[in-house]
Amino acid sequence: MRKNSTFGKLAGRLCALAVLAAWAVSSFAGSSSYHYFWAKMETLPSGKGLVYADTTAVEEVVPDFQETQDYKFMADALDDDPSTTFNVWVKPAEGYLFSGWSSDGETLIAYDSTTPTTLTVTAKTEGRADGIDLPVFYPLEPDSTYYAMFARVVTRYVPGEEDLGKIEISKVLNDVGDEITLTGTPNYDNCSFAYWTDSKGNRITDNPLVLTVSEAETYTAHFDCDSAYRFTFPEEGGYILWSSPKAAYLAGKMNGNVVYSDSIVNGNVNLLEYGFSVNANQGYLLYGEGECTITYYDDPYASLFADDLLISSGENGVSIDTLSTEGKSYFLYQGGQFVRATEGFVEPWTAYLAVPDTCNVTADVLTINGGSLETGIEDVKADAKKAPAKVQGVYDLAGRRLMAPGKDGIYIIDGKKVLYRKK
Repeated sequence: MRKNSTFGKLAGRLCALAVLAAWAVSSFAGSSSYHYFWAKMETLPSGKGLVYADTTAVEEVVPDFQETQDYKFMADALDDDPSTTFNVWVKPAEGYLFSGWSSDGETLIAYDSTTPTTLTVTAKTEGRADGIDLPVFYPLEPDSTYYAMFARVVTRYVPGEEDLGKIEISKVLNDVGDEITLTGTPNYDNCSFAYWTDSKGNRITDNPLVLTVSEAETYTAHFDCDSAYRFTFPEEGGYILWSSPKAAYLAGKMNGNVVYSDSIVNGNVNLLEYGFSVNANQGYLLYGEGECTITYYDDPYASLFADDLLISSGENGVSIDTLSTEGKSYFLYQGGQFVRATEGFVEPWTAYLAVPDTCNVTADVLTINGGSLETGIEDVKADAKKAPAKVQGVYDLAGRRLMAPGKDGIYIIDGKKVLYRKK
């Protein structure tokens, strides 16, 4: 028994050495691709809210909320990039609201109420090629620390107006009885502060706005700008047909998609996402939720799509009965559907659908379903749908493409809003 025990221990040590040797060989055999991340999540003030972080697919997560969380995980970093993203959920205590994220526990770097929020972490340790997950490979201190800030009174932007101005609140971690000041400052000469709205829809024009905190309340800042479009979508989400008088880069994506129609296959009208640019005098179908604003920047390089089936109505609008019916038919957008029409007026700077006869569309109604407009006919093949193409790359909130994120803040990375922080 004693000899067997000794032999077993020796064999175990030899196996351990062999494994370590294998790690060493693989580490130097090629370029590193796995990194070990430590993101620390804290809540402020203590007892006013909870937080939970996870890299699991959002739809599969059941948050296990905590007041603080040391979240360590390994991730495959493509092209040996030491940065990656993860998702964070927040849960305010009763009577409190989530104010936003801070990297120092004092200053907000993002006024984002979205749950989950996508955050970025950059590894301080060297990557490895083998992907072995052991505690010894993790850093000795957090790569990044994020603070979830909770308060009675919080501020928000109208979606899409983040680039138009700056919001300041004199005391981020405020509570009942505090006197605080809210200030909205335009970012550009052609922009101005308009008003605040509270959760009941009341408009307040005071700026700065001085108030004494008495209960949980959200104040949304509204800015006016010469270079901005405003849209009002259904609160639960919906579509608007639109065309622009000028080619432009758009800031943000209105909580939704900017798409155009390129073809009809087996009775399905395919929609393609077109990122942050729009062309002049071209029809687009926008998806958004609630009140949204997009700012625009002139795009001198834009050109029309030859295959777009959504046609701009221009500055004067269009009467359908004045259009040529040779080789095509027309559909107007009504109540969430495209309806075949031989007469009717299309409002200025919107659009209508012009379907070539070669598409063999016989239905009188085309309805929106997922990524496509479908005829609704029973024998239409569903597998002909084409999902909107995803936007790739890094953009700022003004819609400008970047080589990489710069200073701390929110960026659009591969079509998703991401809160980025340098290591």
